[in-house]
Amino acid sequence: MESLVPYPEMLKRVWCLDQFGFKLDKASRFKQIRASWNSWANETNREELQSFEEGERMNYSSHIVDAADRITNGLRPYVAIQWDLENANSRFLDECVERLVKRVQKSVDRTRIENIYMATDYPLFDIPLESGEKSHSVTWNYVTPAHHSAIELLKSQIPLDNWASLEALDNLGMKLKGEYGNIKEIREEIVKTGINRIVERIVCVHADWFVGMPRFPCNSPLDNKMSKLIVDERTRLLEKGYNGVKNNVTRF
Repeated sequence: MESLVPYPEMLKRVWCLDQFGFKLDKASRFKQIRASWNSWANETNREELQSFEEGERMNYSSHIVDAADRITNGLRPYVAIQWDLENANSRFLDECVERLVKRVQKSVDRTRIENIYMATDYPLFDIPLESGEKSHSVTWNYVTPAHHSAIELLKSQIPLDNWASLEALDNLGMKLKGEYGNIKEIREEIVKTGINRIVERIVCVHADWFVGMPRFPCNSPLDNKMSKLIVDERTRLLEKGYNGVKNNVTRF
């Protein structure tokens, strides 16, 4: 481990760390830890890594939390779906949609909950929907006709909401008004900075019922991280007896 010269402005600009409620400036201590992929397998290295105490949890900025609260309070009770399509195999998309519809319908029948929120990297409510349109992920640059067809099939069978349809983040227009001229540009900046993904994670964590972590062939190891984080947080809430959470995950 070595000390580094602080570089807070770059972190704020590139990684959007100004979206968290914690102090980060030139007086902050920056340290770098070098560890190989198999460091955990070595007992000495493992003990060294375990010696680091977990720091305080970073809180999101109030405007992000407020946006998520508007969604959860406005929809509750609601079922949240989380499915990223960037790395999904396009050959199986229609099959996966059918599986998802059946699973959601069973969840609705079981819980009598009708409001459904979908967290996804696909641009659910962007118009026009054309091949090559930008997704809601900074790494997914080309949305194919197969993706459009599958999601239109899904939307024809399940009434879906998300942050865009609910206009939950449009209040950021006042904060960004000086830099961006219209709501389309504002939403593009929201996607670019990843604010929408943070809000969706909070919404999924606090949903009454959660459907996610798709099984093969609908899953992708590259897209499972967000689902696993959501499930872990929901499991902790269940263990604490949080009344608003009824399950940790229902898979499809």
